Amino acid sequence: MTLYAYDGASPFSLSDAKAKGAILITGYIAGHPGGYDPISKARVNEIRAAGMGFLPNWEIGADYLVTCGKSGGLAAGKQAVAALTSLGVPYNGTIAVVFSWDTYIQPAQYAQCAQVADGIIEGLAGKYLFSAYGQGGLLSYLSETGRMKVKGWLSASSGFPGYDPTASYVGLVQETSTNVPGTDRDHIITDPHNIGAWWPDGSPYGDDVALTTDQALQLANASRFAEAACSRVQAMQGVQASQNDALATLVTRVAALQAELDSFKQQGNVQINPADVPAVLHIGSAS
Repeated sequence: MTLYAYDGASPFSLSDAKAKGAILITGYIAGHPGGYDPISKARVNEIRAAGMGFLPNWEIGADYLVTCGKSGGLAAGKQAVAALTSLGVPYNGTIAVVFSWDTYIQPAQYAQCAQVADGIIEGLAGKYLFSAYGQGGLLSYLSETGRMKVKGWLSASSGFPGYDPTASYVGLVQETSTNVPGTDRDHIITDPHNIGAWWPDGSPYGDDVALTTDQALQLANASRFAEAACSRVQAMQGVQASQNDALATLVTRVAALQAELDSFKQQGNVQINPADVPAVLHIGSAS
């Protein structure tokens, strides 16, 4: 079964997209694409309330991220954090932000774009994951160099370098046709778990999938076993600590008695035969 996502800056019908099979909606979080404002918190909430995931997209110009340099990428990353925080998107390092390279790029420029990505990642500060939209060759480069740790979004421009919808680093593929006015339709490759979307609670594509009865029972049993083992270890540690304290007290007392005996011997007031002293009192003594 093909899974679909829809993207667009216009206020297209979410219910129409849902009826056409959408499980995911993307949304611009910066700039004014197509003359529209960035997505609002109310619309993000509406998307998730309808049972669909939300994937944020940063783009203020088709080729901005080609030439802006690392400092421009840093500013973009920081801007994305501020925008997503205001939208209520969790900043726990599990949600991805797609940054768009929406233009033809010479392969010789991939390293240059990667420096921009480094700035973006620094700006995201671990609060959000970095993802990219663009031609296949760039997605491949960003993935293979370890910058893009989720599956990226492949441009519909099949004539651009590296176009391969089946590649392991591709999670979404943009299509050239759509059945929902005001949108582009995308199809989601393989599985939706690795694109970094913000799924609603209870979604089969998120991390909080409901457990079966058997799985829940196994988890409960494992939890009880772990709790019992932890309690046993703590008890053993308590016994060991008590024994250590008792031994330390005994050694201190023996040392004090030995010191008294040595003092008497030095004063010559008593004659003590070492053989008459219990062995335990000779701990640490040279005599």
